[in-house]
Amino acid sequence: MINVLIVDDEQIEREGLKLFLKDRPNIHIVGEASNGRQAIEKALETQPDLMMMDIKMPGVDGVQAVKEIKQQLPETEFIMVSAFDTFEYAREVMRYGVKEYLLKPTTKEDVLTALDRIVGEIEQAREEKNDQYKLQQRLEQISSFVQTESILYLLMDHIQDYEWMEWNEWLRTEQEGYAVVFSFHQQGKEIRKTEKQQWHARIKKEIGLQLPKSTVGPFIGHHLPILMLTENENGMTKQEREQVVIQLLHKVKQAVQPAKVKTGVGGIYPLHSFSTSYREALLALDIIYDHKQASYYFYDKNVKIRADEQLPIERENKLIEAIKSGDGEKALQAFDHYVQAILRCSKHPLHDMRKHLQQLFIILGRLLNEMGLHWETAQDFARFSTVHQVTEHGKSEILHIVRTLQEWRTTDAQSLMLLARDYVHDHFREPLTLDDLAKHIGLSPYYVSKLFKERFDLTFSEYVTQLRVEHAKQLLSLTQKSLKEITYEIGYKDPNYFSRVFKKLTGKSPSDYRKSINGLGPREDTLNGE
Repeated sequence: MINVLIVDDEQIEREGLKLFLKDRPNIHIVGEASNGRQAIEKALETQPDLMMMDIKMPGVDGVQAVKEIKQQLPETEFIMVSAFDTFEYAREVMRYGVKEYLLKPTTKEDVLTALDRIVGEIEQAREEKNDQYKLQQRLEQISSFVQTESILYLLMDHIQDYEWMEWNEWLRTEQEGYAVVFSFHQQGKEIRKTEKQQWHARIKKEIGLQLPKSTVGPFIGHHLPILMLTENENGMTKQEREQVVIQLLHKVKQAVQPAKVKTGVGGIYPLHSFSTSYREALLALDIIYDHKQASYYFYDKNVKIRADEQLPIERENKLIEAIKSGDGEKALQAFDHYVQAILRCSKHPLHDMRKHLQQLFIILGRLLNEMGLHWETAQDFARFSTVHQVTEHGKSEILHIVRTLQEWRTTDAQSLMLLARDYVHDHFREPLTLDDLAKHIGLSPYYVSKLFKERFDLTFSEYVTQLRVEHAKQLLSLTQKSLKEITYEIGYKDPNYFSRVFKKLTGKSPSDYRKSINGLGPREDTLNGE
């Protein structure tokens, strides 16, 4: 419903306008005024969407009334009516955004034509505002999830499989940051899943209030990674970072009492290299385990020297990549290298082998669940009494995972990609997103993106764009629809943006393409930017 306020110093004119507006059921007249001063007061009281106002009135005239009302109600639109056919009046009110100007005596047709144009603009503005509101609500609802999962993708190098521009919308990727990883321990007591969930909620709340430049990741075993953005463009000194880490540590200890907390801190890197800082933080955390009193340690060259002698993180990454590839022989070879690296640097082989494999299978379980394969991640390595038993069980489980992945890739994954393709073809005319597709086929956006590219040799966004452009080419050659109509029909909202996309893929603007096909011209003027 569009609320309208009518302003004219002549009663008969006001009655005439009200009579005209009866033909529009979506119009609600909220009041009327006989002069400019009343118009201002009534407008502030009723806050109309549209005002139909005479320009020349006693006292405060229509021009001054528009000026004052626009200052208080900038979204209110106006249709000005006047018997004074002078350009100066029209030019004066247009300075304040007035788009419609009618001369008395006005016909019903003139009034309704002007009214329909303005109402169309108001309704479009409302729709856009509603879309923005819904988007904001959606962003708020998933904000916590995005923050948590974004850290996981960054620290595991998954970001490279996404469109970098898509990540720019979520993360300020031009910034630098560093990883702070916390490890938790309760003497003689296993930390339960529910307990970790409670800790995670408390930590996010405490840190979010005090350190807005931080993002808390998910628990990975007994580790909790946190991304800290640098305070300024010139980076931070170690002393400045140490102050932040001490503050963080204090907040985390409060949230998880009486558990013991240790902290490793990585170096500063651009966000797309955050995984390096995460690995450094884990290595620093290994150092701090040997110190009873110290609670935190920064990665430095001493850590690097020790890391060179100890388990290389790269071994674990190579093993995970080999498993993901579905190559059983390659995975077993990578597993053997991984095991040997653990044994080479271990003082307590059985304990360390159990610990590392436990963490490995937690990571593998998360990866499999993201692919839609619901995998039991808990592996009871404590029941084995020798290193050989632990490694043989680990090897058996890895082979099982690889075979499962092989079967999934040859059957389920292919079927899912065909389902994905059909869904895209059915919905490309809508504001389709990778998240929508992921929800439809039951996979994480990361694996949908990866599998889609493998199956169709195009990214999801490239595929949708090509589909829309091909459909646009058909509409341009077979119909006389305007560019604006075609834009909306193929799923875009901005005709100028559609024109640029079309030209990038075809080498021609939409109007030039139409002319080259059949000589038909659009019903409307060509768009700016073509």
